[in-house]
Amino acid sequence: MEKAAAEIPGYRVTLIQAPGNDFYRESLRFTRPDGKSATIVTDVDGMKCWQVTVEKTTTQLQFNCDGELYRTHIDLGEFVVRGGAQCYEGCRIETLLFE
Repeated sequence: MEKAAAEIPGYRVTLIQAPGNDFYRESLRFTRPDGKSATIVTDVDGMKCWQVTVEKTTTQLQFNCDGELYRTHIDLGEFVVRGGAQCYEGCRIETLLFE
């Protein structure tokens, strides 16, 4: 289920949350203008987000869940995803597998 989305240069970023066995699986989907998208898993044992807000500054994009800071953010200076299950040390957006 799509929870929130935001635009950054060259991409639409969508926070997705899907129910699992005991918890929720969270991911970020990056969609380019040509329609191709890539998804990064950010959390496999998250709690359900009832209210998501988007915090965007000139240097980063972050989704907040029920008033708490989300652990994963996007560095808008380097276009790197920082944090989460797949990108703990950082993932460059342009190197993701877009299909």
